[in-house]
Amino acid sequence: METYQIKPGYRSRSKPEFYPDTEANAAVYQQAVYQYARQVVTQHSLQGVIDLGCGYATKLIEQLGPVCEEIVGVDQDHSISHCIQKHGDRGVWVIDDFEKPRHSFGRTFDLVIASDVIEHLVDPDHLFTYIEGLSHPGTWVLLSTPERDLVRGEGCTGPPLNPAHVREWNCAELASYVESRGLQIELHELVESSSVGSEKTCQLMLCHKP
Repeated sequence: METYQIKPGYRSRSKPEFYPDTEANAAVYQQAVYQYARQVVTQHSLQGVIDLGCGYATKLIEQLGPVCEEIVGVDQDHSISHCIQKHGDRGVWVIDDFEKPRHSFGRTFDLVIASDVIEHLVDPDHLFTYIEGLSHPGTWVLLSTPERDLVRGEGCTGPPLNPAHVREWNCAELASYVESRGLQIELHELVESSSVGSEKTCQLMLCHKP
């Protein structure tokens, strides 16, 4: 069985629960990730950004809308319907499934964001295939996911306590997995997972194709 570089004996969840975004979650979680994404966009003068698993896209609009020429959000029907209603033509909103994709973009982007997406997928390899199809040689890839040892304890052998998560990585495992999928890691650090807490328990990783 594929372990995705997670330690031996770890048990993944075979069928995660659906995770619907909410206004409250959209405003609170992953703020640090999108603040860093804004820095990447301004530092490298990036133009096109696509957010995989954008949810209600609150942070995408607030943080990247003012500094990026084009933003695209991708998620399931529930979230994209909200984005169309609330954000309208401030972005392009696409319904798709990363494990069973049905949308063809026919183009690439300067920055691909997948913030707290990878832990929800039964086969995360599909996410990297999806990202590959959106990338040109200069594309930056920004990932985030919980740090399992800090959130659950080093002795955690799964499945994750969050029923919407399939599996969770610690820092060393995630780095090994991402590199095994052909990406070069430029930055890998811990940031706060929410704006209401001060603990740095979320992994933030910036990568590109070598």
